[in-house]
Formats: sequence, C-alpha cells, structure tokens
Amino acid sequence: MRRKPFVLTLAAVLCLALTTGALQVRAGLPRSMGGSPSPHGLLVGGPEVLAAASSGRTMAGAGAAPKYTCSGAQKTLFNNWNTGAVSDGGTPPSFTVSGGPYCLYWMATYNFNSGEGTSSAGMIGLSGVGSWQATGQEASGAPNANWIYYGPGASSTGGPGAPIILTDGSYACSQSPSATWSTDSEADGEGFCEVYGIPAVQKCECSKLSVKVVSESNIGTNNPKASAILIDLKWTLDCTGGTGTCSGTVDVDKPKGAAQTKFQRVEKSKGKTVYKKARNPVTCDGQCGTPPTSTSGTLRLVWHFDKSPDELYADGAKFDVATDCAETGPTIYKLDLKFTPSGRLDRKTSTLS
Repeated sequence: MRRKPFVLTLAAVLCLALTTGALQVRAGLPRSMGGSPSPHGLLVGGPEVLAAASSGRTMAGAGAAPKYTCSGAQKTLFNNWNTGAVSDGGTPPSFTVSGGPYCLYWMATYNFNSGEGTSSAGMIGLSGVGSWQATGQEASGAPNANWIYYGPGASSTGGPGAPIILTDGSYACSQSPSATWSTDSEADGEGFCEVYGIPAVQKCECSKLSVKVVSESNIGTNNPKASAILIDLKWTLDCTGGTGTCSGTVDVDKPKGAAQTKFQRVEKSKGKTVYKKARNPVTCDGQCGTPPTSTSGTLRLVWHFDKSPDELYADGAKFDVATDCAETGPTIYKLDLKFTPSGRLDRKTSTLS
C-alpha cells in the first residue's frame, strides 16, 4: 500500500475536533508532570510552590524554571514521511532541533498495518521528554492509522496547560506498541514520524524585589503629646527573561499606636520630586531586557503617633514591610524603630531585617 503524506493544517485540526469529537478527549498526561526539567529542557510546570518568608529572606521561587508563551508560525522540526509502499516494524527515528526553544505543537506516527490499521491509538513521544496518549485518525482507509498528539498550551486542540518546551538538541520519536509502526526502504526502516513546533518566548519574570531604608527623620508637631516620623524606603525590582514587563508589590503594615497614617509614593515629574497618595499595597513595575534590568522607586511613609516622646522612647514602633512577586513568593521585612528619650528616631538602633 502506498501512503499519502500526512498534512494537517490548523483548520483541519479544528474541523476534526468539531465534527468528530475524537480530538477533544485527552486520555493521558506527560510523564514529566512533576515540573522537573528533563534532559532536553521539558518544562511542563509542576505545582506552584509559595511559602511565607521572614527576616528578609525569600523562601520560594529560587532556581525556578523559566516560563514560556507560544507565539509564531508552525515550524517542521522533523518529518520523514513519504509515499512509498509501507511495511510494519518501524524503528525509532532520531533528529536534531536547532533554532529553539520551541513549544511542541503536535506530532504524529503512521500505522497502516496492511490496511487493518489499529483498534485504538497507543502512546507516542520523544526521547528524554515524555510519552503521551495519542488520538487515532483514519488514513488510507485504515482505522486509527494516524496516531496524533497535540501539545498543551500551544494549540487549541491540545487544551490549556504549560507548554512542552523543546530546546536545541537531539531527540528520537517513540511509539508503544511499536509492532504496527509503518516504515519503508526510503525511510531506512525507521518508523514514520513528524514533529511540529511553535517558537517559545520566555516570559519576563520578577527575580527579586527588595527594600531598604534610605532616610528617616522626625516631623515637628504643635501637640507636645503627639509625634510624627518620616521614613523613605527604596524598593528595587529585578526583572529577568525575554521581553516585556514584570511587577511586584510592596505592602506596609500600620504600626501599632499610629493614630493617623499617610502612605505616599515619591515620583519624579519634570525633574522635580512630587508626592502622590498611593494605595496599599503599592505596585512596582519593571522592564525586562538583555542584560537583566533593575528598576527602583521610593516610598515615603509618614506616621502620626498619639504618643508623647517618652512613650515613644519606651514603646518604640514595629511593623512589617512585605514584598511579593508571583515568581518568587512573599518576603517579610521587619522594621523596628527605636527612639531617644526626647522622642527622636535613634538611627543607630533602628533596624530593617
């Protein structure tokens, strides 16, 4: 039997999915759903891990695998199909990917089996990456002769989910069971397989968001039984990855004993420093680029205490400054303000940790 080259367009995928329903059911999952990178860099995104942090140390996200989006035209990564007369018993063909990374868009193998096809599709995959339940499709009059797998996150048929990423390197197609895998002499006995990808673009992500005190001072009041302090916090946001922006938040707790709180963001406008009221938490935005970039800003905190200087000296003021990025998780900084007997800030003993 001579077989026709298998050509599957996006329109055909959608048409099959809508008319037969056969392409809408996923019977299996990639073996590597735990989220660990494979030898070829498979990134299927295991469970997100978030943990609370204290003492200014980030507890989650360190060393996390980069995340990708799939965008661009479909590209043939491998295709050894031809129109020769076929026989069974194909062996795994190998190929090399370059110009990546790519999202696995879809792949297929052929099982003519002397015109009998197969009762159902089995598993197909890529060495070092994973093996997945395929969907069967009639071809050349043989039922379920085409075994097809659609990558998640890359095609509408594959459904939602983190994409399977193929980095540059060597791969081999696999099929199980393999007894019906079609081949011919032109293919040198290797099973027919084709693999398609879409360019994978690394997302811009927050790698670190930190804060530090850059200045502090007392503010005079007309009430001898009240005190006010001013603190400038500098935040620094590091963004890494491809292109675009990343963001995080800085959230400042109200100190105990503060009767009135003003929370302001410091910005530059035409060379001058201006103050604008900001909601809490404050969003910090940064830009990705090469090399990785850092963006900084200043938060001005003004606390009004209904306390006399000697009460401030005795009690001090403690509150939390929390930074948070989706990629790294929260970090909690402890700001511990100490005062002199006269009610002024004691810079030598006040700490941010």
